[in-house]
Amino acid sequence: GSTPSGKRTIRHICETATDSRAFLNLEGNGGGGAVIVTTKGIARYLLSVHGKAAHSSRRQQGASAILEAAHKIVALENESDPEGKETTYNCGVVKGSTVANSVAAECEVIVDVRYATQAAGLVADAFVRKVAAHSTVAGCTCDVALISDRPATELCEKNLSLLADANAIFAAEGLPVLGQKNGMGGTDMAYVTQYGIPCMDSVGVRGGNVHSIKEYMKLSSLSEMAKRLALLRLLFAI
Repeated sequence: GSTPSGKRTIRHICETATDSRAFLNLEGNGGGGAVIVTTKGIARYLLSVHGKAAHSSRRQQGASAILEAAHKIVALENESDPEGKETTYNCGVVKGSTVANSVAAECEVIVDVRYATQAAGLVADAFVRKVAAHSTVAGCTCDVALISDRPATELCEKNLSLLADANAIFAAEGLPVLGQKNGMGGTDMAYVTQYGIPCMDSVGVRGGNVHSIKEYMKLSSLSEMAKRLALLRLLFAI
């Protein structure tokens, strides 16, 4: 959903389904017991740092784009919420020179920013651009570009109401009620909520280690998930 084609797909689905009773994201439920009703927004930025090339034996004649990028990385990472609950900045990709005996003229950094609200996203955007504009190494400049983004899913009455209705029918049929939790990653739920469609995320099977070669699911949770989905289908048919 964060790529241009992904955005077009989910937005087309939403535009043709604005009268839907609910949207259920069947991603894994982790340890079970709660579904996601809010998610963080995601913004990815490309910082292109420009310096001046020189041989390492005459480094004083150059301006290291890698050194300037390092200053920016530290400034961004240090602004992250230590607990990860609020805004975080992760500089996950760095590309610089290819040889050790040169002062790098170019360096690229891709920054992954996660924020809890759209307002926080605007603050983060301004901060990234401020860091990009400030140069510590003389002779270096920096261009910044937003290369992908996904909005935050903020707490809203429609999602809470859907969870309450679902829990009422779960309890009536002897299934444990589900709590609510905040999602730290981004999902298509963000776009769905923007279109006013009630949504619950991570209604799928239990498991763990998502997005890794050790990802797993608990087969024993399949039957419970099937019962919940069947009950939700009955709820939406009322």
